[in-house]
This record gives sequence, C-alpha cells and structure tokens, in this order.
Amino acid sequence: MQFEDKRFCQIRTLADRWDVSTDRIYELLTKGVLRPWHPQAKVGAKGLLICVKSVLVIEESGYVELHTVV
Repeated sequence: MQFEDKRFCQIRTLADRWDVSTDRIYELLTKGVLRPWHPQAKVGAKGLLICVKSVLVIEESGYVELHTVV
C-alpha cells in the first residue's frame, strides 16, 4: 500500500520518510503542525499514530526552496 493511500502512519515511518529524528516529529505534534491519532484516544500513550492527510498537506505547502547566491 502506498503511503498516500494510508489513513495513519507510525512516528518512526514519518521520521524515516523525512529523514529527521523522532524527537522532531514529536515537536511538530506538540506544536499542532501534525495531527495525532490514537486508537483508544489516549494522549501521550504508546501506539500514537499520525494522520497521513496532515503529512501530505505539510509536504504540499511546507517546503521552502532555497536559491543559491552567486
């Protein structure tokens, strides 16, 4: 199954996809940039997942293009 077709993903999966630490993913969750989901609606519990739709929105609008100055 393609990443875009999933409803939720694990924190480690997203960290690998973006090549960042899991701490960075938790930071984005804390700031409300990513939408968390838990099957039993528990905050801070093991098994926390991320809504893939929120990931795709960030990927579509969150990139910053850097231009090299010559």
